Amino acid sequence: MYVAESSRRTGIARTLYASLSHLLAKQRYYRAYAGITLPNEASVALHGAVGFEPVGVYRGVAFKLDRWCDVS
Repeated sequence: MYVAESSRRTGIARTLYASLSHLLAKQRYYRAYAGITLPNEASVALHGAVGFEPVGVYRGVAFKLDRWCDVS
């Protein structure tokens, strides 16, 4: 998910994740997975705050902004 710079630190991402979690539970999903292009401390912190746990890092698998990045 991407949040506009002007809307960051407003709680919108947590609200979206809460809604998504509710919808997934209604549909009987019991797991959700997220991929974060690293480095991205804000996204890592957000995902940790809403209950995601790191399980590993894929090295050099995403090409973003003219460079290869790791994904967690």
